Formats: sequence, structure tokens, C-alpha cells
Amino acid sequence: SALAELQALMAAVAGALDAAAGGENREGAAANFEKAREVVAAQINKAGCSDEVAGACWFLLSHEEVTVWPEWRAPRPLSWRLNRATERYLAQLASLAEAVPAATPPADVRVGDARSLESALVDLGDRIDGVLTSPPYPGVYNYLDFIPAANGLAQHMVDDAVSGQAPSMREIGSKAEFKETDSDENNPGCFAERWQGDTVAWLKAVAVPLKPNGRIAILIGDENGVNTLESITDAAASITAEAGEGAPPGRFQLKVIASCSLPDRTSRPWARHRRYRGEHTILLEKTDI
Repeated sequence: SALAELQALMAAVAGALDAAAGGENREGAAANFEKAREVVAAQINKAGCSDEVAGACWFLLSHEEVTVWPEWRAPRPLSWRLNRATERYLAQLASLAEAVPAATPPADVRVGDARSLESALVDLGDRIDGVLTSPPYPGVYNYLDFIPAANGLAQHMVDDAVSGQAPSMREIGSKAEFKETDSDENNPGCFAERWQGDTVAWLKAVAVPLKPNGRIAILIGDENGVNTLESITDAAASITAEAGEGAPPGRFQLKVIASCSLPDRTSRPWARHRRYRGEHTILLEKTDI
């Protein structure tokens, strides 16, 4: 199975990392991810595994690369960290597989820009029952930095990028975009404006093909002065106002019907050593006007 194939591949990656380190693999924050990417690429090529398994392997490596390894935690070899991440990932996948009914059809994966999904979903009409998503947090990551160049999403972003513009600048709310716009003294608040425009665009794109009474569940966090609960609420209001001006049957309203927030570390007893950003779970519903 794909799970067994992934487990074998990650074991080979961990072994190759230990061998490359020559017994000096006591790594914590100083893990050599550049070398790790070379090892992963070599092991994927050697194993001849499927794109699905290769993608999961790259995901696990990128997970460790963006994970902050605090100074107070004892150093661990990167191989140990990858083994731990793999065990957790496989356990979660097994739990998901067990929970999914046997008659569930296979996933239909489509790659595209979330801000312009109409072209990717044109054949579905308004047949989508619900949306579950965790969009990028504002100005936190450059996600493409952790995706191998051969990945379909990375290639899509490169092909679609404006000439001369870094692909990460095409991401929604990327860290690169925040740094560039935040340094523009002549245009304060530019990042927040772009963020809101992108939020309206992707939320509208997923709301249009949604069935009447369909719902959108979102997990998102605050950063860089953006309150994402307010952002989503305002975006829904803007979409409703625009949709209300159209002709039936395209008229609909989108509104927040429930939300739950973790505002800071005081609500997380385990958060003793690091700052946690505020996060929100938001549920929206689409109804006909």
C-alpha cells in the first residue's frame, strides 16, 4: 500500500541521513536541510516511488523545516525528527482511512489558484456540499520555498507568475509580500489591503459553486496586524453585497454563523516557552436571496 511504501521510503531517508552525518548527527535547530533535500531527492529517485508517496515525503521534510526547534529542547538528529513526524503522519492517515466509509469515491485532485477557481470547477456547477480549508496565515510563510521545483503546484505558480516577479509574490499573504509591502513607507497598510482583496477573491471563488445552504469551515490565524476573523467576516459581507446586485439565480448571501477563537497563550496551558498567535475556527453558510 501507499502507506507501507511511504514508511519504507522515510526509513531509507533516515538511514541515509545518519550515514551522511557519520555518527555526528546530534542536530536540533542547526539541522542541515539543504543536505536533507539532496538525500530525499536521491532516495525518491532510488525507490522509484509514486508521485503521491514522493509528495508525502517532501511534505514531511518541509514540516520539520518550518518547525521551530526551541533552545530549551534537547537536540535530536534530523533522522529522529523525521521518524517521529512519519509515525504521527501515518497514524493520522490510518485513522482517517478507518473513518472514511468504504463506498467513498476516490479523491479528485485539481491544481489551481484559489482566487480563480471557476475555471477549475466549471463542470461542477453548484454541486459542492461543503468546503474545509486552512488558508495561508497573513505574512507567515513563503510556502513555495518548501516545495520541490518538480511539484505540480510549484510549476503552476512559476508558469502563472508575472514576468520578473518571484513566484512567492503570487502566493496569498506570503512572507515575501509582507516584507516588500511593509517596507513601503509611501503606502502604509498596503499588505492588509492586498490580503483583504485576496481573501474576498478566494472566498467568492469557493462560495459560487457551493450548493444553497452549503457551508465553509475555515481554520486561520492572526499575524502582522491582521485580525483574520474580522477579515473573513468583512469579506463575506462584501461578497453578499456584490451577489445581491446580480440577477437570480446567482443571487446569494454568505454569512458567518459560528466562530471559536484561541486569542493567546493564556488559553493554551502548554504554551510556556513560545508565543502563540490568535487562531480562529469560522463557519460560514451560503443561502439564496
